[in-house]
Amino acid sequence: MISNIKIREEQRMTTTNPWMLPTKAWPSDHVFISTPTINYTNQDYQRLFTDINYEDGWHMWEDTKNLTGDLYPPGVEVWCMYGVGLPTPVTYIYDEEFPNKDPVDFVYADGDDTVDSFSMSLCKQWAEQQEQPVHVTEYRGLAHLDIVFHEKVITQVQQIMEGQSDVPKEIDVRNGAE
Repeated sequence: MISNIKIREEQRMTTTNPWMLPTKAWPSDHVFISTPTINYTNQDYQRLFTDINYEDGWHMWEDTKNLTGDLYPPGVEVWCMYGVGLPTPVTYIYDEEFPNKDPVDFVYADGDDTVDSFSMSLCKQWAEQQEQPVHVTEYRGLAHLDIVFHEKVITQVQQIMEGQSDVPKEIDVRNGAE
């Protein structure tokens, strides 16, 4: 695994990184970053960016936070597909060398090894908020980046394109199980 510290400058040039920050859909008291001196929640992003000496990150967050912030139902039929069943960090724990060293520990929850299930499953709420159908398929054991290449996902997308919208609620991709 590559140290985040070693690739920090490259990561900071990626303008999509602020989108990875949890939105207000998360409880306001959930600690995403814990240090010996402060715990950062989604209410503390400006302070976090100041503390890590990366105020451009705050401006990027400000520019993009409302794009997905309220998660209004789109008003069209939706197919929501994502991986579950993999340990995914939801809190990063640092020692006194924060922000100049990698985390010393993590708190994990269910997810796809990149994005947690809580965030990805927010599309489920649209089923109660719009007339158009909302189809959700959880791919058990499928990592975040693998979803665009996995045969079962591609098959499901093909079926959707062919008008077969009766999709399973869960597909287990571990060891060929379904």
